[in-house]
Amino acid sequence: AIAGALDAREFVLMTDVPGILRDVKDPASLIAETGIDGAKQLIADGVVGGGMIPKVTCCLTALDAGVCATHIIDGRRPHALLEELLAPPDTAKQGTTIAKDVD
Repeated sequence: AIAGALDAREFVLMTDVPGILRDVKDPASLIAETGIDGAKQLIADGVVGGGMIPKVTCCLTALDAGVCATHIIDGRRPHALLEELLAPPDTAKQGTTIAKDVD
């Protein structure tokens, strides 16, 4: 709600996980990008569970409030925020982006 009230374009959620994982035991199963419907489906399918549900729901709320893209990143990584926000577009980013314009 705060990101939307500030008319922020992006919202970053720094946490202690690398992002949304298709398999919580496999860091290589990171889902790099999904859209609103995809994120809702991941919750419905049980891929997103436990403590990830409020994180993803928070991102969906921000998108509903007008934010264009949200990012769930691992705040334990040095420079994680800088890498996420300032990396060139063609650079593989860490974490999961949930965006309005992704199918």
